[in-house]
Amino acid sequence: MPIVNIPILERNIQFLKKSGIKEIVINTHYLSTQIEEFLESKRFDIPIHTVFEPEILGTGGAIKNTKLFFKKEPFLVMNVDILTTIDIKKAYEWHKIQKSDVTLVLHKYPCFKKVILADELKVKAILKEETKKEEAFSFTGIHIINPSIIDEMPSFPFDIISFYRDLLKEEANIKIKGYIAYGHYWRDIGSIGSYIKANKELLGKRRFVIDSSSFVHPSAHLSNWAIIGKGCVIKENAVISGSILWDNVKVEKNAHLIDKVVTDGVTVYNEIPVKFPT
Repeated sequence: MPIVNIPILERNIQFLKKSGIKEIVINTHYLSTQIEEFLESKRFDIPIHTVFEPEILGTGGAIKNTKLFFKKEPFLVMNVDILTTIDIKKAYEWHKIQKSDVTLVLHKYPCFKKVILADELKVKAILKEETKKEEAFSFTGIHIINPSIIDEMPSFPFDIISFYRDLLKEEANIKIKGYIAYGHYWRDIGSIGSYIKANKELLGKRRFVIDSSSFVHPSAHLSNWAIIGKGCVIKENAVISGSILWDNVKVEKNAHLIDKVVTDGVTVYNEIPVKFPT
């Protein structure tokens, strides 16, 4: 899934690399072959391993599924569908200083507020429903885990947050703490709306980004903002506004695209125009 014409997987690999991560393990299921081919086509200058799960193992099972890669040092887990500038190196060092077994990287955010902290930043509760309580924090999708915790995990499949809740409920001798991040960019792209927002945010001051391999006819009209991927063809009198076109999209004569996301290889015909706002 591209963000301003760069796959989010590539963006996050570069982010992890710049943050000091020395080795990456990617759990795969859907489009696993495509991911393998993509990784082989790039040179990230960092060891990247993939572990295929033939059946969905859950967010916790996916972590347990990669246990052979983790020995003594804590490892960092990051959801692939987030974009962020959080200083994860600082969070990792904090985890070690605090001698935590698990550290959830948290922040103040208007959505996803489910984590309640107690004294010394210990996680007191992870709510099942969002709350408006001021003292609640949002989980960023980044956590740091000691390998010994894997031995405590249940059988496949299971959800990692439910596992953490169970540990808290059992009052096990496992230290789960919350590291609070400030002053960063963060965006979850798990919905179409947030995906579009992420693209607009990463455009910055630019209005249009068009890959050099694409063709836009001189009579075509681009307005508001637009992102056009590789190998696209925009024909005569087509209208593109507030839209994201992935690779190899064809927009036929007189077709209108307003506030749309068009995925790879789709042809947009003039039989399905959208009224252009005046």
